[in-house]
Amino acid sequence: MIVATTSTRTTIWKHFQARFAEWLNAGILFFWGMYVLMHPGMMTAPGVAALWTGLLSIASEQTWGMLALIVGLTRGMALYINGAHRRTPMIRLIASFFSAFIITQIVVGMLNGGAPNTGLIVYPALIIADIYSAFRASADMTFVARREAEVEAATEAGRVVNFAQRP
Repeated sequence: MIVATTSTRTTIWKHFQARFAEWLNAGILFFWGMYVLMHPGMMTAPGVAALWTGLLSIASEQTWGMLALIVGLTRGMALYINGAHRRTPMIRLIASFFSAFIITQIVVGMLNGGAPNTGLIVYPALIIADIYSAFRASADMTFVARREAEVEAATEAGRVVNFAQRP
């Protein structure tokens, strides 16, 4: 059994708070994909098929489910690693892009379906959260690069570097 130390839990909690939008979208994509995969025929069921026709014209129900599940899971793992072990801003940036892409395709599919759908209000908000998350990840990449350059310059100059400050 793995037991997290108090400092590890505190670090993870702080990163969770700072990355809440990323965790939220990772969870939404993961569970959306899981739900789609657990309910085969959901998008073609009478009464709701009109909501999903545009989406199904882009890819199959299983493809949508798997893509969402994989991106959500990968993003969640990257966020956990980022909070508990090592900074992963590049992976976070890429995951934000893929998440925004998938959600944008869902919106495009809903628009192409032509049926009134409240998802056209909700999903764009998730896209905005992903764009914001990508911005935050790119800012973190810049910060990490600057810190690495400072450590390298200090090391080359023969100054003592506090490794606890390394990114």
